[in-house]
Amino acid sequence: MFDKELFHTHLNLRLQQLTEILTQQQYAGIVIPSGRPHRVYLDDNDYTFKPNFHFSLFIPEQSLPASYLLIRAGEKPQLIYYQPADYWHVVPGDPDPEWAQNFEVIVVSETDTWQKHLAKDLADWVWVGEPEASTSELFAATNINPSAVVHALHYERAIKTDYELDCLARANIIAARGHMAAYQAFISGATELEIHLEYLNATQHTEQELPYNNIIALGPHGAVLHYTELQKSLPDMQDRQSFLIDAGAKVNNYCSDITRTWSINNEFSELIADFDILQLNIVKEVRAGVSFVELHRLTHQYIAQFMLDHDLATGSSEQLLDAGITATFYPHGLGHLLGLQVHDIGGHQSNAAGDIQAPPAEHPFLRLTRTLEPGFCVTIEPGLYFIDLLLDKLKQRPEANLINWKLIQALKPFGGIRIEDDVVATEFGHINLSRQAFQNIGANV
Repeated sequence: MFDKELFHTHLNLRLQQLTEILTQQQYAGIVIPSGRPHRVYLDDNDYTFKPNFHFSLFIPEQSLPASYLLIRAGEKPQLIYYQPADYWHVVPGDPDPEWAQNFEVIVVSETDTWQKHLAKDLADWVWVGEPEASTSELFAATNINPSAVVHALHYERAIKTDYELDCLARANIIAARGHMAAYQAFISGATELEIHLEYLNATQHTEQELPYNNIIALGPHGAVLHYTELQKSLPDMQDRQSFLIDAGAKVNNYCSDITRTWSINNEFSELIADFDILQLNIVKEVRAGVSFVELHRLTHQYIAQFMLDHDLATGSSEQLLDAGITATFYPHGLGHLLGLQVHDIGGHQSNAAGDIQAPPAEHPFLRLTRTLEPGFCVTIEPGLYFIDLLLDKLKQRPEANLINWKLIQALKPFGGIRIEDDVVATEFGHINLSRQAFQNIGANV
């Protein structure tokens, strides 16, 4: 499922970065747990297991609970590989030699026997991950998720290796297949649940394997930014003339995150097509050295002009921006870092020490405030929505007279528009992984 040479290079770089961090902070080694399943309260079932993202940085497996990485500078990393003797559940198979050859693999069948492989003196070792029952007994409190180590790891993760970019690109191709299957289901008159099931089939993902809960929104449901209800019945025709899908896929724990909006209404389809041009114009600005905050502000300028060009508002773009009107129709951030997490960590860090560059007060939901660097993978996802809660607040303001309320009312059954691509910043430009993925499967969306 991956290029062995790319992974080997990736692993060596990430290990080098990690050992440099440990050396700078005067630590001898690190334990990175994969994590443990969490039991549902008053039940005998567990929530879906998700591995520690720091563990996944080195191990390309999705389900290895109760396993541990032991890393010392200058030594081959050890992987304590939990393989229980269990006839109630499916247990992990033998580790894939394609990646396991890079580790000293120690197979254990009991959850606590891994501890005998620890160094005798853990005074200068750190633990990075969710604490377990024995963690506080083994490690000093200051050595459990020490901020100096964790912040540095988060900061480094923003710049993707070639292996990571390959995983992200392939995750986009898988998601693109799902999006086109979902589109065909929408055109055929399927319910939200039926569309969702077609997506799962096309991507060959279970729900547990998805990077996030699919947003499958017909009609006005597109105005709910994180709509995940999956209605089982069809709404009235007027409420199923548009379809917003925000759905991704995973490859070796790396995520894709793509959004498309479609309509069977000709006029709204034209609005979507013009908004697609707007989104691509924003993508054109992605390159190393560009402030993501300024890119977000530019997006508001584009949306203000879009509203004027399509008779959604009157006045000037400056009036709409100064009054904060665009935030009513576009209330979220332009995008975020993408990687092992859909909203990859470290988006507000200004340096490896963990200093924070907060979003501007007028754009509090912006998840990324860093200046783009080569290797950053970000989402570019402008939107235009007709959200009753926000529209009702706008109606109470003096600037309400700038809005074409008759047209807004006519557009409310369509919910909204969002178009999202996964884009890699390069030194002189960008690579649009999502558009490439759709082209790869013969689609032009």
